[in-house]
Amino acid sequence: MDPTTTTRLAFTTHLIDLPIPPSSSARWRALVKTHKTLLDKLAHHEALARDINRTYMDPAGDRNKIYFMWDFGYLFNISPSLENLTEKEAETWDEATGRAAFSKALITDQIPGMLDQMIEQTYPGQNAGRSLEFGEDILGIAQRLDEGVA
Repeated sequence: MDPTTTTRLAFTTHLIDLPIPPSSSARWRALVKTHKTLLDKLAHHEALARDINRTYMDPAGDRNKIYFMWDFGYLFNISPSLENLTEKEAETWDEATGRAAFSKALITDQIPGMLDQMIEQTYPGQNAGRSLEFGEDILGIAQRLDEGVA
C-alpha cells in the first residue's frame, strides 16, 4: 500500500481484513485479534473522524489520544507460528508484546498522565487541556491487550 495515496481508513481496513492463519500460534492469534479489534475501534472513534480519510502520510490535523494510540504501531509481520524465529523475528515479537503491554498501560492510565505527557512531547501544544475519553469499548479491549501472549 502506498502511504502517499492510501487513506488511514483504507490502511486500517486492510490490516483488519488480513486473514489469521489457522496454523498460527495461540499467542500470535491472541495478540493480533485484540489489536485488530482495538485498531478498528480507534479508527472509528469520533476523535479520529477529521483525519481518518486523509492519506497515511498527510499530517494529522488533530493529534489527540485516539490518533496517538492509532499511530503507535501494530506489528503484524511476524511468523504466525512463532516457531523457529530468527533473532530479528524474536526481537520483533518482543517489541510487539512490549507495545501491547505499554498500550494497555497508556490507554487505561496505569501510569497516570503518561499518555498526555507523551503526546505533549511528540506534538507540543496539540493536546493541552483536552479531556478526550477513550470510551468503555476501547478501555475494555485495552485491558485484554496482553492476555495470552506471554
